[in-house]
Amino acid sequence: MSDEQLTLTLDPRIRIDRRHAIFPSGLPFEQWFEAMRFFRNSRKCADFWEADGLRFGRSEYGLDRAAEAISQLEFELPEIKRIEALNELVERTELSPEHHFVLAKAHLDETAQDMWFKLAEKEDLTPRELQESIRLGTVTRIKVDPDKDRGVGFASFESWYLQWKLLRKQIEGTWQNWTDEQIKEARDFMRPIIEFDQQLTDLIETK
Repeated sequence: MSDEQLTLTLDPRIRIDRRHAIFPSGLPFEQWFEAMRFFRNSRKCADFWEADGLRFGRSEYGLDRAAEAISQLEFELPEIKRIEALNELVERTELSPEHHFVLAKAHLDETAQDMWFKLAEKEDLTPRELQESIRLGTVTRIKVDPDKDRGVGFASFESWYLQWKLLRKQIEGTWQNWTDEQIKEARDFMRPIIEFDQQLTDLIETK
């Protein structure tokens, strides 16, 4: 996550309301640029700021007082639920708020969240592609068809490795107690990987 701090101030000559930003004639370029930087970053950050604000208000002032303030601020219930979903995540990255909402709605554990954050960044997934990837369990591209809109999945060694790490964590502490049948089933699934590894080893030795 970036450590960049946003300056929450504007030149006092700039006047803003809910529908307008009025810039005075003669405003130095640097002040205009800083205002635009703040506006641009505000668009990307507002959901995160509001999520933290809601959490702080309830913790600091109590549920009743915070609820009254939230009502006065004209928050709608669906909007509150949407924003608060961000507080369910164990981390926040440079991905867009939409990516974070997708991960929050997926209700993944910490390990799975970390895996999908990294894959989304590495594979440059859109929010929709991330949602479909989580659903299918593999990195998935969305191919738009004039008649049908469907995802096209593909695998990479990195995504394969990260998913193996997730699986390994999930079975930690349990695989030692597997039955003979469960062990055989697991080995059957892994046999093609072992065979491919041997083929790569043989290829190296022949060079």
